[in-house]
Amino acid sequence: MITLRDNERWARVAVVDDAQNYVAVITDGALWNGFECPSFLRDQIERMRADFDALAALNDGGEVDTLRWAGDDPNVLELVSGSYNVAGDCLDPGDEPAVDRINPDERGLYGVGGWQWCWDQVADLSEGEVSQ
Repeated sequence: MITLRDNERWARVAVVDDAQNYVAVITDGALWNGFECPSFLRDQIERMRADFDALAALNDGGEVDTLRWAGDDPNVLELVSGSYNVAGDCLDPGDEPAVDRINPDERGLYGVGGWQWCWDQVADLSEGEVSQ
């Protein structure tokens, strides 16, 4: 079990209008446009990867971000944009998608979609409700 800091708590979060939710650490007051900026343990990243891959398959791969582990470092997560190219413009067929490399913090938490995606808190969780 990781040790939470004084201003952190466990919660379930979901992207707005998304039925999938994930166990995350959220920090009190760390909001982007009113939305949470969560961090996740690796098991939740794996769930997210599977959910995103399924969504991409349903959407024929169009405009769906994907997650993958970096080939050069299995502890680095890569967020591959389904919407933007490396120049930050709209992704057109044949363009190279933008890739954000996400390193875990010292506790092994990955900040995915914070300051970019509309994460809402679905529920507070007690430490006993979190399995690691």
